[in-house]
Amino acid sequence: MIGTGHFAVGLSAIVVLLGVGQAFLYQDSTAQAQSEQTSIVDEKQPDFVHVDELAKDPHAYPGEIVLRAVVAKSNESEGVVSVIDSREFESCGQLKCAENYLPVKISGSLPEPRTLLFITGQVVRDKQGLVFQATQVKKVQ
Repeated sequence: MIGTGHFAVGLSAIVVLLGVGQAFLYQDSTAQAQSEQTSIVDEKQPDFVHVDELAKDPHAYPGEIVLRAVVAKSNESEGVVSVIDSREFESCGQLKCAENYLPVKISGSLPEPRTLLFITGQVVRDKQGLVFQATQVKKVQ
């Protein structure tokens, strides 16, 4: 006959083993979910450059690139928006705390301030200096 103490010890061992097994299953399913989420995000999100990186050395980005930016101001009459680095906007929460404001020429309707964008285009020189000429604009939010 098994004593109550032996039964409690045996039951405790089973509970511990189940707990350890559950922890491994949880870690494995969490890692798998994160891996799946990362691959989904990577497929939707293009390789991009931030405004501050482009502003520091615009000649380092010849040809077409994708810029991740937030609209700070727009000038409908000239078809130009001023964009800021999305990281600065996300940390500050305001449009006036940015280090760099980059002019972007966009054909068509201009997005509203505070809109997060992926802008495909390239740096060009116009009569006012360097400007980012957009060929495609995609709203993120």
